[in-house]
Amino acid sequence: GLPILLSLVYIEVARRLGLDFVGVGFPSHFLIRPRRADFFIDPFTHGRILRTVQLQVWLSRLYPQAVIDDEVFARATSAVTNRRLMVRINHNLKASHLRRENLPGAIRASERLLILDQDIPDERQQLGQMLLAVGRREEGLAELAHYLALNPTSPDAWWIVRELQDGRG
Repeated sequence: GLPILLSLVYIEVARRLGLDFVGVGFPSHFLIRPRRADFFIDPFTHGRILRTVQLQVWLSRLYPQAVIDDEVFARATSAVTNRRLMVRINHNLKASHLRRENLPGAIRASERLLILDQDIPDERQQLGQMLLAVGRREEGLAELAHYLALNPTSPDAWWIVRELQDGRG
Protein backbone atom coordinates (compact mmCIF):
# COMPACT_ATOMS: atom_id res chain seq x y z
CA GLY A 1 0.00 0.00 0.00
CA LEU A 2 2.98 2.35 0.14
CA PRO A 3 2.66 3.79 -3.41
CA ILE A 4 -0.92 4.85 -2.77
CA LEU A 5 -0.10 6.42 0.60
CA LEU A 6 2.89 8.27 -0.85
CA SER A 7 0.62 9.45 -3.66
CA LEU A 8 -1.84 10.80 -1.14
CA VAL A 9 0.96 12.75 0.58
CA TYR A 10 2.13 14.15 -2.79
CA ILE A 11 -1.42 15.18 -3.72
CA GLU A 12 -1.94 16.93 -0.38
CA VAL A 13 1.42 18.75 -0.48
CA ALA A 14 0.70 19.83 -4.07
CA ARG A 15 -2.75 21.11 -3.00
CA ARG A 16 -1.20 23.19 -0.23
CA LEU A 17 1.20 24.65 -2.80
CA GLY A 18 -1.74 25.62 -5.02
CA LEU A 19 -1.20 22.80 -7.53
CA ASP A 20 -4.00 20.54 -8.74
CA PHE A 21 -2.86 16.90 -8.74
CA VAL A 22 -5.02 13.79 -8.96
CA GLY A 23 -4.54 10.15 -8.12
CA VAL A 24 -4.38 7.64 -10.95
CA GLY A 25 -5.46 4.09 -10.21
CA PHE A 26 -3.10 2.54 -12.72
CA PRO A 27 -3.31 -1.27 -12.67
CA SER A 28 -0.90 -2.74 -10.14
CA HIS A 29 0.61 0.61 -9.15
CA PHE A 30 -0.89 3.90 -7.99
CA LEU A 31 0.41 7.09 -9.64
CA ILE A 32 -0.37 10.79 -9.62
CA ARG A 33 -0.49 13.48 -12.29
CA PRO A 34 -1.30 17.14 -12.63
CA ARG A 35 -4.99 17.40 -13.52
CA ARG A 36 -4.31 19.06 -16.86
CA ALA A 37 -1.07 17.46 -18.02
CA ASP A 38 0.01 14.41 -19.96
CA PHE A 39 2.76 13.14 -17.69
CA PHE A 40 2.59 11.04 -14.55
CA ILE A 41 4.60 10.84 -11.34
CA ASP A 42 5.50 7.69 -9.47
CA PRO A 43 5.97 8.74 -5.83
CA PHE A 44 7.25 5.29 -4.92
CA THR A 45 10.33 5.69 -7.13
CA HIS A 46 11.38 9.08 -5.75
CA GLY A 47 8.97 11.02 -7.94
CA ARG A 48 10.08 9.55 -11.27
CA ILE A 49 8.33 11.22 -14.21
CA LEU A 50 6.57 8.82 -16.55
CA ARG A 51 5.37 9.68 -20.04
CA THR A 52 2.44 8.21 -21.92
CA VAL A 53 4.59 5.88 -24.01
CA GLN A 54 6.20 4.40 -20.88
CA LEU A 55 2.81 3.64 -19.36
CA GLN A 56 1.57 2.14 -22.63
CA VAL A 57 4.54 -0.24 -22.57
CA TRP A 58 3.85 -1.02 -18.90
CA LEU A 59 0.20 -1.80 -19.69
CA SER A 60 1.28 -4.01 -22.58
CA ARG A 61 3.46 -6.00 -20.20
CA LEU A 62 0.65 -6.31 -17.65
CA TYR A 63 -1.85 -7.42 -20.30
CA PRO A 64 0.14 -9.00 -23.15
CA GLN A 65 -2.98 -10.35 -24.88
CA ALA A 66 -4.84 -7.01 -24.82
CA VAL A 67 -4.87 -4.29 -27.41
CA ILE A 68 -3.87 -1.08 -25.63
CA ASP A 69 -5.82 1.48 -27.60
CA ASP A 70 -6.62 5.07 -26.58
CA GLU A 71 -9.78 4.05 -24.73
CA VAL A 72 -8.05 1.35 -22.67
CA PHE A 73 -5.18 3.70 -21.88
CA ALA A 74 -7.57 6.49 -20.88
CA ARG A 75 -9.38 4.17 -18.45
CA ALA A 76 -6.09 2.96 -16.94
CA THR A 77 -4.83 6.51 -16.41
CA SER A 78 -8.01 8.34 -15.45
CA ALA A 79 -8.25 10.27 -12.20
CA VAL A 80 -9.81 8.46 -9.28
CA THR A 81 -12.33 10.01 -6.95
CA ASN A 82 -11.50 10.44 -3.28
CA ARG A 83 -13.93 7.63 -2.51
CA ARG A 84 -12.19 5.25 -4.97
CA LEU A 85 -8.85 6.25 -3.44
CA MET A 86 -10.10 5.31 0.02
CA VAL A 87 -11.56 2.04 -1.31
CA ARG A 88 -8.19 1.12 -2.82
CA ILE A 89 -6.34 2.02 0.39
CA ASN A 90 -8.69 -0.17 2.43
CA HIS A 91 -8.38 -3.07 -0.04
CA ASN A 92 -4.60 -2.82 0.38
CA LEU A 93 -4.93 -2.66 4.17
CA LYS A 94 -7.26 -5.66 4.23
CA ALA A 95 -4.87 -7.70 2.08
CA SER A 96 -1.95 -6.71 4.31
CA HIS A 97 -3.83 -7.72 7.46
CA LEU A 98 -4.84 -11.05 5.90
CA ARG A 99 -1.25 -11.81 4.88
CA ARG A 100 -0.23 -11.28 8.49
CA GLU A 101 -3.25 -13.31 9.71
CA ASN A 102 -4.57 -10.28 11.57
CA LEU A 103 -8.31 -10.89 11.27
CA PRO A 104 -9.40 -7.99 13.52
CA GLY A 105 -7.47 -5.56 11.27
CA ALA A 106 -8.89 -7.17 8.13
CA ILE A 107 -12.40 -6.93 9.59
CA ARG A 108 -11.97 -3.21 10.29
CA ALA A 109 -10.76 -2.62 6.71
CA SER A 110 -13.66 -4.67 5.34
CA GLU A 111 -16.17 -2.70 7.42
CA ARG A 112 -14.69 0.57 6.10
CA LEU A 113 -14.93 -0.78 2.55
CA LEU A 114 -18.64 -1.41 3.00
CA ILE A 115 -19.15 2.09 4.37
CA LEU A 116 -17.38 3.53 1.33
CA ASP A 117 -19.04 1.25 -1.23
CA GLN A 118 -21.91 -1.07 -0.38
CA ASP A 119 -21.79 -2.64 -3.85
CA ILE A 120 -18.37 -4.30 -3.66
CA PRO A 121 -18.98 -7.85 -4.87
CA ASP A 122 -18.37 -10.51 -2.23
CA GLU A 123 -17.17 -8.08 0.47
CA ARG A 124 -20.11 -8.91 2.74
CA GLN A 125 -19.50 -12.62 2.29
CA GLN A 126 -15.81 -12.22 3.17
CA LEU A 127 -16.66 -10.03 6.14
CA GLY A 128 -19.21 -12.60 7.34
CA GLN A 129 -16.62 -15.38 7.17
CA MET A 130 -14.03 -13.32 9.03
CA LEU A 131 -16.53 -12.39 11.74
CA LEU A 132 -17.44 -16.06 12.18
CA ALA A 133 -13.75 -16.95 12.40
CA VAL A 134 -13.19 -14.56 15.31
CA GLY A 135 -16.31 -15.70 17.16
CA ARG A 136 -18.59 -12.79 16.30
CA ARG A 137 -21.27 -15.25 15.18
CA GLU A 138 -24.38 -13.04 15.15
CA GLU A 139 -22.65 -10.29 13.18
CA GLY A 140 -21.12 -12.83 10.80
CA LEU A 141 -24.46 -14.51 10.16
CA ALA A 142 -26.11 -11.13 9.57
CA GLU A 143 -23.47 -10.25 6.95
CA LEU A 144 -23.89 -13.64 5.27
CA ALA A 145 -27.68 -13.23 5.23
CA HIS A 146 -27.29 -9.78 3.66
CA TYR A 147 -24.89 -11.19 1.06
CA LEU A 148 -27.27 -14.06 0.26
CA ALA A 149 -30.19 -11.65 -0.13
CA LEU A 150 -28.15 -9.70 -2.70
CA ASN A 151 -26.69 -12.82 -4.38
CA PRO A 152 -29.24 -15.66 -4.08
CA THR A 153 -27.72 -17.61 -7.00
CA SER A 154 -24.14 -17.33 -5.76
CA PRO A 155 -22.11 -20.54 -6.14
CA ASP A 156 -21.56 -20.56 -2.37
CA ALA A 157 -25.24 -20.03 -1.54
CA TRP A 158 -25.57 -23.63 -0.32
CA TRP A 159 -22.81 -23.10 2.25
CA ILE A 160 -24.29 -19.81 3.45
CA VAL A 161 -27.78 -21.32 3.80
CA ARG A 162 -26.27 -24.17 5.85
CA GLU A 163 -24.39 -21.69 8.07
CA LEU A 164 -27.53 -19.63 8.57
CA GLN A 165 -29.61 -22.72 9.43
CA ASP A 166 -26.95 -24.04 11.84
CA GLY A 167 -26.50 -20.65 13.45
CA ARG A 168 -30.17 -19.94 14.00
CA GLY A 169 -31.46 -23.46 14.54
